[in-house]
Amino acid sequence: MPTHRPSRVRPSSSRLVAAVAALATGLGGLVALAPSAAAAPDASPSPSPTATPAPVPSGTPTATPAVTPAPSASPTPRTAPAPAVSPSPSSSAAAAAAAALAAPVLSVQVAGSPTTITRTGQAVTYTVTVRNTGNGVLRDLAVSAVAPGLPTLVCAPVALGATLYTSTTTTCTATRTSTADDLRSSGQDVSASAAGFASDGTAVTATSSVRTSVTTLAPRVTNDSVTVLASTGPVVLPGSTNDSPGETGGPAVDGTRTDLPPASGTGPATRSRATGHGTFLVLGDGSIRYAVTPPGYDPYTSGWTDTVTYRTYDLAGKSTTATATVVVRRPPVTAPDSIALGSDQRGTVDPLANDKPGQLLNGADASLDASTLRFTANPGGRGTTSADGLTRTIPNAGVFTLAGGLVTFTQTFENVDAVGVQYAVTDTSGVTATGTVGAGGVGGGGPGPTVTHDVATTTFATPVQLPGVLDDTPAAPGHTVSFGGFVDFDHATNLGDTVSTPRGTWSLVPDGHVLFTPAWGFTGPFVQYYLAKDSGGGETVSALTANVQPGPVARPDTLATRAGADGTTDPSANDTPGLRVDGTPGTFDPRWSVFPANGQPAGAVVSANGKTLTLPGRGTLWFSSGSVVFRPQAGFRGFAGTVAYQVEDTSRPGAQRGIAVVGRLSVLATSDALTATDDSATTVLNQPVVLAAATNDDPGSTTTALRPTFPAVGQPSGSTRSANGLTLTVPGQGVWTATSATTTVTFTPAVKYAGTTAPVTYQISGAGGATARASLQVSVAAGPVAVPDVATRLEGDPAADGSIAVDLVLNDNPGRSADGRLGTIVAGSVLFPTTGQPAGATTGDGGRSLHVAASGSRPGFHVDSGTNSGLVVVTLDKSFHGTLPTIAYSVLSDVVDSTGVARRLYTRSTLQLTVVGGDIVTSDDHVTVRSGKTASLPGASNDNPAPGFFPFSFDEMSFSATGQPPGSQVVDEEHGHDHEYSLVVPDEGVWRISGGGYMSFKPDAGFVGTTSPVRYTIFDFAFLHFGEGTETVTVLPPAVPKADTAYTPQGVPVVVRTLANDTPELDPSGRPYDVTGTVTFDPARRPTGSTLTAGSANTRLVVPGQGTYTVDQGTGDVRFVPDPTFRGSATAFYLTVPGGASRFQVILADVDPRLNADFATTTPGTSKRVRVLQNDQPGVPERPLVPGSVRMAPGPLTTPPSTTTADGQIAVLPGRGSYAVAGDGNITFYPLAGVTGTAFTSYTVLDANGTKEYAGLSVDVS
Repeated sequence: MPTHRPSRVRPSSSRLVAAVAALATGLGGLVALAPSAAAAPDASPSPSPTATPAPVPSGTPTATPAVTPAPSASPTPRTAPAPAVSPSPSSSAAAAAAAALAAPVLSVQVAGSPTTITRTGQAVTYTVTVRNTGNGVLRDLAVSAVAPGLPTLVCAPVALGATLYTSTTTTCTATRTSTADDLRSSGQDVSASAAGFASDGTAVTATSSVRTSVTTLAPRVTNDSVTVLASTGPVVLPGSTNDSPGETGGPAVDGTRTDLPPASGTGPATRSRATGHGTFLVLGDGSIRYAVTPPGYDPYTSGWTDTVTYRTYDLAGKSTTATATVVVRRPPVTAPDSIALGSDQRGTVDPLANDKPGQLLNGADASLDASTLRFTANPGGRGTTSADGLTRTIPNAGVFTLAGGLVTFTQTFENVDAVGVQYAVTDTSGVTATGTVGAGGVGGGGPGPTVTHDVATTTFATPVQLPGVLDDTPAAPGHTVSFGGFVDFDHATNLGDTVSTPRGTWSLVPDGHVLFTPAWGFTGPFVQYYLAKDSGGGETVSALTANVQPGPVARPDTLATRAGADGTTDPSANDTPGLRVDGTPGTFDPRWSVFPANGQPAGAVVSANGKTLTLPGRGTLWFSSGSVVFRPQAGFRGFAGTVAYQVEDTSRPGAQRGIAVVGRLSVLATSDALTATDDSATTVLNQPVVLAAATNDDPGSTTTALRPTFPAVGQPSGSTRSANGLTLTVPGQGVWTATSATTTVTFTPAVKYAGTTAPVTYQISGAGGATARASLQVSVAAGPVAVPDVATRLEGDPAADGSIAVDLVLNDNPGRSADGRLGTIVAGSVLFPTTGQPAGATTGDGGRSLHVAASGSRPGFHVDSGTNSGLVVVTLDKSFHGTLPTIAYSVLSDVVDSTGVARRLYTRSTLQLTVVGGDIVTSDDHVTVRSGKTASLPGASNDNPAPGFFPFSFDEMSFSATGQPPGSQVVDEEHGHDHEYSLVVPDEGVWRISGGGYMSFKPDAGFVGTTSPVRYTIFDFAFLHFGEGTETVTVLPPAVPKADTAYTPQGVPVVVRTLANDTPELDPSGRPYDVTGTVTFDPARRPTGSTLTAGSANTRLVVPGQGTYTVDQGTGDVRFVPDPTFRGSATAFYLTVPGGASRFQVILADVDPRLNADFATTTPGTSKRVRVLQNDQPGVPERPLVPGSVRMAPGPLTTPPSTTTADGQIAVLPGRGSYAVAGDGNITFYPLAGVTGTAFTSYTVLDANGTKEYAGLSVDVS
């Protein structure tokens, strides 16, 4: 055993540490250096050298050797103890170096054989190779490998627990068998580890791993196909149930994962797919159910073929697609028929002549079996069908009979517009179709037109025109055909030119065409009959058929993406566009895909163009080429919400925009945690609704489909749960149902339940046994409520025909649709049920009529609801007064459920009718009128007739024979055969009776005050009642005008308030009437030669030489602008003012200027400027002097005599000098040099009126 020997050369400790590190690096090992155990306690320890990983040896890329310091209580090394001497620092370093040189290093490699798993039961052997590449031994060797079902490794030549010496290798092996779990993944990772201890107790480990890949063949699939008749119910195709693993022993087929890839190649897969004719649904075991969608076919095509692509998965996740095809053979189709009646009131038609049989399963044509032809019971229609179906009797109309495949109608009652009968026929394929035969004619008035049964096809919700009578042929040359109205065969009713139904509206357009406007949601054929009338008197019933193609359907989608990553889906991929007129499907145009403003989660923000939707705190969605992209906000995980999207198809013809439909898209950002999200929905009364449940839950790391169940806890009190947890019943509210094949939950409300349900709890389960729970809640919209009708009718209603009309549905409340909007009451659906009626009451006409027998003093009465308007007509003895027995009725309400499908809800109520009587009640009338105006009074028009339907006979209204003012006289103002009566009251005026019961009073000229009361008499149309009323009128005093004279200086405008001195006309409240526009110039009494300016409405008067007058129409004031030179009295004239005419005149005072002589001095040869106007004044300030008008005007006193220029600007005084006028009116004198003396002259000046005055001017030169 080696002992410690001092070296003769003892390098320093630092050099030794460096040498050990260099050696360890050269050996390629990982070395741990421990400090010497014999270091002095009080010594300052030198820094411990740090072990540096050596480069990984070539050929062991996955090995990770490591050296771990030994624990403080390390085992005693198997070496002799060193001599008990106190080593020097250099000897401690040597000890460390020795330990480093003895460190083992492990290398581990693992391999699997074979390297690929292809099936279950396959043996896979794993080999782990361990080698000590260090320079020290490794004690207690441990080797392990981790893989499912792998037994303990067996190692050789060095066994587990033994010592692995330097440069020694051992090999360990173990074998396992592959299972189905292996095939569910893409590969199996196996990790191998080796460990042991170095001589100093330091732990040494190394690991390596290998991946065994899984490569399986995709499942083998079989395309499925079935051929059915159109009447066949839902069929189930094998789907993935007849598919098989890719090879024997390969992964089994997982039917629970079978789905339908998106038709467009993008977007999520679904488990249901609707076509234009039916719906494919993947069942829980992977089979596929197909059901025809009513009406399911276009009756004018030859059947159809529906194909869907499905995808089959195996347990390894491999998948293959196949097809499921359903071939539906053409059904039999009937066309409307009509019978034209001959003169004997009979007519016959072969109803099958224009009908088409269906197809047999082999595709060959079937044939119609005339022996199966029968009349149907048609319980909603008028009439009764015999038990053998060969006779149908229509009360008050006639009888239809069947014999030899022909339908005959015999009319037994006159004046019937049109009646009809429904028949059924079966073809040799076994499919039954129904058709209708109509018969028309009024008393057999000659042959009817030859009609064409018009057929047109239109796209969803798109109006379409049909020719109607335009392509019908008259019965004889020269005759014409006209439209006689739409007819209701079931009730022998002519509906006029417009008929509205829940399926759509038919209307006659002015050019003779018939327009059909489909109701939203209606698809399929709609036959409507009409009456074609020949100008010769005959009539024929014809039919119009409108085929409305299915519209687009949007189905729920889910967009799921990982948190922090964008997700994309094409929401229209599982939607169905509407069919075009030719039956081919439209396409969705991505240009019009938007997020609508309505139906979005609370707080959502839609961009102006509808292309972007922001969910604050959750993320943003936008459309990109028809697909929706969702970008979660940073940090958001979970359910973001269910958003609304709108797509538009191209089914409509030409350049028309398509039909828009709104769908729902559930958006979530998945995380690693299984998370369930609360869901809610709305539905209508008695209608089930489907909730998303697990559809929008976060699956976390779960890769299989989530399925909801109802746990035992967290449910409403009193609820009961099925043993398998798939059904939960809440008494009084409804039943919640989940299935093992779908992610949704269906809630079926209890009958008549309305309101918001108690929340129920559902649970989903995921990978590793994880579970999550959330709640479901449904709001059931209120149903219709028919309010009891308590009607009162007054004596006289019933009228002459003995009938009373009551609108039963006017006060009834419709049900609410799932979106909360009110539905509509179907007015024409009123029926009388057999229960809840008075004793002995009987119903007829399919519940549309009710008869109640007489009882005691109360007469019998009959109630009929055949008007289709909600009105019922009660017929009884019109002399009856009192209350009739209460009757029961039912009515329907149209609503729309949460999927957009129209639903019809039922409710019932009662009617109680009371008839009362009374007398005419008149109202005394009084009006106030302005002087000279005719008053109009209500007279009898506002009187109340006698209770009961006894209207007034205004033609018999007259002035009462008594009670009139003294001296009054009734005058008959005969106009040919007409008589108009008036009442003349002396000194007051004339009263007249006008049409409609009104009266008028025209006051005499000068009458003011309140008239004497005048009486009139009014009768009802039957002269059973009369009444008298009193009329009075107050005539207000007129305005009293006074003459106006105004004064103003010459040339100065003046405003005269012409009405200020008049007495105004006051209204009944004592306020003056508005005078706007009441003052004008009297055209007949104006100055000679004056003119009224055209277009001035007599408000501007020009008097030549005097001036212009203008009326302010707002105030009535008159403004006079005189001519500047006019002075004195203007010519008087007259104004038209309230109350009559008023004299008007303006007088203008003279205003000549006042001038003063001017004196000035100067020296010889020096000019002198004189401000001549400084001491002058105008006549009035308003007409000032005009400085520019100053002129020289030398007169006879001018010293010496002067010469003035023609313009008066300069005056020359011989021997003195000259005067010159400046533009500002000042005058300058220029004396001759050396001349002295006084130069005298004169000047003139004008004022603003043009009046000229003179003044003298002298300048003394000295």
